[in-house]
Amino acid sequence: MAPPFQRLAVLGPQNIICAARGPQILTFAKDGQSISSWTHPSTQQAADGPSKNENLDTNGDIEMHGDEPPAKKRRVGETESVEASESETKRETPISGQTANGKGQRKQRAPVAKQEHQFIINLVATKDGSHVVAVSGQDKALWVFEHDGSGKLTELSQRIMPKRPSSIDITGDNKTVVCADKFGDVYALPLVLGASPPAEGEDGSEVSSTMAQGKLRVVSKKGANELTVHSKRNLRALEEQRRHQEQIKDKPKDGPEFEHSLLLGHVSMLTAILALEVDGRPYLLTADRDEHIRISRGIPQSHVIEGFCLGHTSFVNALCVPSARNDVLISGGGDKELFVWKWQDGLLLAKVDLLSHAQEVVPSVSQIAVSQLISYEDAASESSFILATCEKIHAIFAFSLRQDVLKHEQTIRTPASPLDVVVVQQGDSRLLVVGVDAEKGAESLIAYELDTTNLAWSAEPKYLFDSSKADTGSGPDVPREDLDRLLYTVENLRKTDMDDAGEEGGGPATPAKAEDSKATTPAVEEA
Repeated sequence: MAPPFQRLAVLGPQNIICAARGPQILTFAKDGQSISSWTHPSTQQAADGPSKNENLDTNGDIEMHGDEPPAKKRRVGETESVEASESETKRETPISGQTANGKGQRKQRAPVAKQEHQFIINLVATKDGSHVVAVSGQDKALWVFEHDGSGKLTELSQRIMPKRPSSIDITGDNKTVVCADKFGDVYALPLVLGASPPAEGEDGSEVSSTMAQGKLRVVSKKGANELTVHSKRNLRALEEQRRHQEQIKDKPKDGPEFEHSLLLGHVSMLTAILALEVDGRPYLLTADRDEHIRISRGIPQSHVIEGFCLGHTSFVNALCVPSARNDVLISGGGDKELFVWKWQDGLLLAKVDLLSHAQEVVPSVSQIAVSQLISYEDAASESSFILATCEKIHAIFAFSLRQDVLKHEQTIRTPASPLDVVVVQQGDSRLLVVGVDAEKGAESLIAYELDTTNLAWSAEPKYLFDSSKADTGSGPDVPREDLDRLLYTVENLRKTDMDDAGEEGGGPATPAKAEDSKATTPAVEEA
């Protein structure tokens, strides 16, 4: 089936909606009209004409070009006899470990070809809406697009990351992309590539841009040379050092060639990152699979850890800091509650139950996986609102944040599982745009209107968006099994008994018990 709209972003004050569907990115106006589209190059190449191999003659006659000697031909009968004899040999020869009488026989499973699909797994826009950053998961590519202000996107760069990014954000000055990957590292990359790559020193290491521009002058260079070395033995050693330095210089560098810098690292898979600024000081907030939330200073002091927010008993997947209450952090993941923090102090203010609200939608659910947390403000009531979604729960949960209290206000039912949500300002009104995992033939991009009198979202969705351009550029149909593997990745972060055994050096796993929930690795609740 065709993929749904899985990632959304709002482009600045123009309120242009940017939506990713499979390998394609589209832009929509506020009234739902489609503006422009971009498709991953690999999908375009697959859709363009026949491949090179389709032009070859398969009847055994190979066309000659120029003065090339004629290719040797094989008779069809000979080829068939050889293939037949080989197949007979394969049938008669027993497999290793298999006896002739059939004892110890093993079933040989045919290798299953894993079908790969290019999907946009992350989509983030700058605050002013001038640029869009997207990540395609299969090729680990980070794409940067320029937005002209009216919905047209222009591709600026493609950078292949060393590891697959799991979360990205853009700093408040709209100049740097921070990229967290599945191996626990966070990199900083310039949003727009510079005119020249980083310079290198004599030993192959990178030097600062000021040194590359000649602003720093080396007065003296310490080290041995022909004037200070006199013995034959030391001269030979000096020659070996020079030869070694030349080899290092000529050796290609490991990792990407584009400008990037390593900021910090976790010992576990990173799941979320936020770049924000409070009272003129930049911060980086990172979360991982091992229940940790780390507070680090921003660039260029991101190696300095300010503190931790510890209290989760399962993985953390979503972080949210409301713009009007930037001293408060809301986090969620594999726990049954949302956590409210005074994050600069590492202080847990409250835990708000979310599982019970999910059980009103799906009574049989026993554990949840929070997939997203976003916020919006209401100036009239001076309140911040938090929207939470859970994987495979057909609802969006709305909470109000007044002072330090998070209160459930509304459960918005959706026709299918919400994959991504954004809030769009339309004058005095607001529009909640949702990408859902709709059934085949149904619209997967829907919207809800906010009633300004009671600050509640409409019960029924509206189908405003013209997605006709996506019908031709979303790539080939994806089997349902592959689609689930691509869209639903949060629950897979939950640790199991097998994970615990692997961390402790292997061995048989034991069933999880309820009283073990206070341990470092949480037990999985039984259904």
